[in-house]
Amino acid sequence: MKIYPKQSTWSNTSSSIGIHFSWYFLSLIVNVAISFIKSPIYTDLFSPNEFGLYSLVLISFTIFSMFLLNFSSSAIWRFHIKAKQENSIEKLYSTIISLILISGFFLITASLFISTFAEKLILKKLIVFGAFYFITNELVNIIIIHLKIEGKSARYSIITSIQLLISFGILLFLTFVLHQGIESFFSSIILSNIIILIWLTIKFRSYRIFIFPRIDKSFFSMIIEYSKLALIVDFVFYIFKNIDRYLIQYFKGISETGLYNQIYNIADLTIFSIITIFFSAITPKYFNLLESKVSKDIFSKKYKNLLGLYLIIFLPVCTYLSLYSREICHILFRGEFRNYSHILPPIIFSNLFFGLLQFNAIKFRFENKRKLMYISYISSLVFNILLNIILLNLTSFEVAATVTLISYIGLFGFFYFYDLKNYLDKACLSPLMIPIIILIIQIVIHLSIKYFFKIDSILFAFIEGLIFAISYFLMTKERSINLST
Repeated sequence: MKIYPKQSTWSNTSSSIGIHFSWYFLSLIVNVAISFIKSPIYTDLFSPNEFGLYSLVLISFTIFSMFLLNFSSSAIWRFHIKAKQENSIEKLYSTIISLILISGFFLITASLFISTFAEKLILKKLIVFGAFYFITNELVNIIIIHLKIEGKSARYSIITSIQLLISFGILLFLTFVLHQGIESFFSSIILSNIIILIWLTIKFRSYRIFIFPRIDKSFFSMIIEYSKLALIVDFVFYIFKNIDRYLIQYFKGISETGLYNQIYNIADLTIFSIITIFFSAITPKYFNLLESKVSKDIFSKKYKNLLGLYLIIFLPVCTYLSLYSREICHILFRGEFRNYSHILPPIIFSNLFFGLLQFNAIKFRFENKRKLMYISYISSLVFNILLNIILLNLTSFEVAATVTLISYIGLFGFFYFYDLKNYLDKACLSPLMIPIIILIIQIVIHLSIKYFFKIDSILFAFIEGLIFAISYFLMTKERSINLST
């Protein structure tokens, strides 16, 4: 019995990184297109206060789900290849599904109990729907995540794109036909997840992980042992990434939290999503590299190529998003949300450093370097909290974005001197000199046009950005191809 089809006309596990990236980029385009439509509609429909409540509930449940649900994804990433080699895929997935069902029961029970203490009806709805949102999300994720690992990017992207379109359609129906509130952000995804789950189990009968879920003792032990590291690191990192929302709420108010979170979401929608796609595309190659017993020189060369490819792609992406942050916010938002575009650039470059850190984080998990990761992440978290507390008392809430960037740079510095300096050397960075010079010239041109000609047009910004992006792509295409092979 297999949980996935033996053969597929959709996928090719030997496909290049570029092909995988293209397929994953398709689902991102769908997500961005929906968000471009959704964001101005719902920032006009719902208030900053409502967005503040929604964002705090979302972040809180994400933290809870780390302890109860998120072990499943990290365990599959870690043990899928091993289980496949040992012909024990069914045992791995059956164990994980069993643990999700048990954890889901506790999460739903806890949410119902906590909701009884909420005074506002909207908060009660958000708490209850939030639990079902995370459980259904994790179940869908467990079914399709192996497609990423196996390199079946086409199938994965098509399924996720369909899911996004269904949830958006349901969201419009709930808010404009049934006149539901901001809790529809949760309930629309819950309903779409249920539809996708039913469709997958009917359409692909080879997915049989829901039949008689049971816990295998050997995989259970490995999952728990590995999850000790993954859980603590993921938990600390998520707090590190989102603690500013809680601190802003405490020192400034719920409306400021809503404003900040919506701007932050633009970075998640754009640069963070593309970084996620990049790691999805390189996963088969990167995991096989970490699992293989190649020589140190071969590993170093391949690792440097992946780092160089990452930088040659994301340096221009971060630069362009920062240059046109005001235009992006003007398109996506309404009302006072538009006034905080200056928050976007530091958040965008924070995500650039996040991606670099991911290379080390994945590598250290394979090497089981727990103590190092605990010390580095917890130290950065403490620094982030203390600096936020000091500066939020002295200035406006926008400073939290800069604090996040400083914290990421500090964490990157730690990993650089410990490990990355061995790879981010002259051999890795020399192919980036021409791309960096191109970006510097483009920045000078952009600032000169703004200063001397005072052009303030979204259409002009679009044309200029398109010219910059195309010229950069044409002049760096050969380098990118060389690094991806």
